[in-house]
Amino acid sequence: MAFIVPILSAVSGLAGAMSQASAQSSAAQAQANANYYNAQVAQQNANASMEAARADKEQQDRKNRMHLSSVESKYLNSGIELEGTPLAILSEEASQGALESEKILAKGKNQARNYMNQAQMYNYQAEVAKASDQSSSTMLGGVIGAVGTIGRSLL
Repeated sequence: MAFIVPILSAVSGLAGAMSQASAQSSAAQAQANANYYNAQVAQQNANASMEAARADKEQQDRKNRMHLSSVESKYLNSGIELEGTPLAILSEEASQGALESEKILAKGKNQARNYMNQAQMYNYQAEVAKASDQSSSTMLGGVIGAVGTIGRSLL
């Protein structure tokens, strides 16, 4: 009869360890899932950022073309030929417009790169959460504790 109490104690300890291990495993998986989700959102933000930058660049390119056409038209309507200084001015206007377009695209690429870095960080955190799952060691500790309890009762 005295042998039943240690066995019940061991079984109870083992059940507690199993419950705790299950909770730890679930928590680690939930954290990993949350980080994977955040990584996907960051990836989507990176894609959206690049699409917006491309659209903004195209809009700037259209503005540049319209501006150059307007300047060229004013020169031609006033009788000025497009050579020498007027041509140099048009060339400078075109260069400045192209520079503005490239700055828009570079800003979008930089923002997308930041989002991609976030995505990589979230994926890393997800892997760390999965790797830090302590459920197996908790379970092993419960088994060792149960065996120890039964072993001590036999002595």
